[in-house]
Amino acid sequence: MGTYQNLLQPKDRLAFRKKREISTKIGALSGEFDLWLERSRPGKELEKHHTQIRAITAHLNQWNSHVLLLLRENLKADSEEFLASIHNAERLMLSEHRIWEYFRSKLAQRTESEFDKYLKVADEFAWACYKPVQETIYPDPLHALRKEPPLVFFNGGTSPFSISRGKAFEPEDVPGEALSEREIEIVNKLPIPVVGIPWNQIKHLPDAVVIGHEV
Repeated sequence: MGTYQNLLQPKDRLAFRKKREISTKIGALSGEFDLWLERSRPGKELEKHHTQIRAITAHLNQWNSHVLLLLRENLKADSEEFLASIHNAERLMLSEHRIWEYFRSKLAQRTESEFDKYLKVADEFAWACYKPVQETIYPDPLHALRKEPPLVFFNGGTSPFSISRGKAFEPEDVPGEALSEREIEIVNKLPIPVVGIPWNQIKHLPDAVVIGHEV
C-alpha cells in the first residue's frame, strides 16, 4: 500500500487518504441507528421506545441515503475535483448528525439514572392519555395510520409544550453554520410528536399532569 502511494503525485496521495477517510466516516450514522435499534429490542433498556426509534431512523434514512449517493459520486471523481468537494462532503455528513442529535439527545436522557425514573413515569402517563384516542380512531391494531405516541423530554423552557408529528423542527444549532432548509426539507418534519417539560419538574412529580394536557 505504501509503495502504491509513493508512486502518486502529492495531490493524488492526499486525495487517496481523504477518500479512505470519507469512506470510513460515511458509515458512522447507519451504525449508530443500528445501535439504538438494538438497545430498544425486547428485553433491552429502551424496549418501550422501539417503535419511536424505528420511526425516527426510518425517516432520517431518507436523508442518509441521499447523502450517501452524493458522497459515493464524489469518491469517483478525480483528485482535483474530489479535493475541492471535501468541505461540502464533511458538511453533508455532519448535517445528518445534527438532524439526528435533535432526537438522540432526547432518547439519551433515558440512559441517565438521574432522569430515567421520572421519564418512565412521564412516558407511561403520555401513553395512557394517547392510547384511548388511538384505539378509538383506529381500533384495528394493524392499521397503517396507527402512529407512535409522543416522546417526552426535559428542556430549559419555563412552560411545557408539544410539537405535533409533521411539524418542522430545528436541528442542532452550530453558530455560523446554518443548514439550508432546501437541503434538509426531505427530513425536517417530525416523524413522531414530542412533549417538552421544564427541567425543574424532575423534583416535583405533581407537575407531570401537564403532560396530559400537551398530549
